[in-house]
Amino acid sequence: MTDPISERTPVPAPPPGAGVSLGDLRDRLAAQGIDAQLAATLADVRATSLAFHTGRVRPGALFAALPGATAHGMDFAAAAFDAGAVAVLSDRPHSRGLRVADPTAAVL
Repeated sequence: MTDPISERTPVPAPPPGAGVSLGDLRDRLAAQGIDAQLAATLADVRATSLAFHTGRVRPGALFAALPGATAHGMDFAAAAFDAGAVAVLSDRPHSRGLRVADPTAAVL
C-alpha cells in the first residue's frame, strides 16, 4: 500500500509576490496577542502555504513544527526545508524560524 502523503506531484513554484510575508504574519500574530520572534532578515520572505507534515510541504510553504507525543516537528525541519519550505513556525529557535510560545495556538 502506498502512502499518499509521501507521493509528490510536482508543483510549480508560486509566482513572485504570492502569499504573505513573514513580517506581516508576525504582525498579525501580535495583533492577536501572540508574541512572535523573527530575524529581521526573514521579514520579507513570503510563505504561500502552511504545512504540518513534511510530505505536504510544497515550495514556498511555512512548516509548522508542532510538539507531538513522541517527537517534535523540529526533528523534521531539515526535511521540510529540503522539500521547499521557506521557514519554520515553532516554539524552538531556528535561524530560519518564526518563534512563538505556543505554535498550535498560532496556527488555529
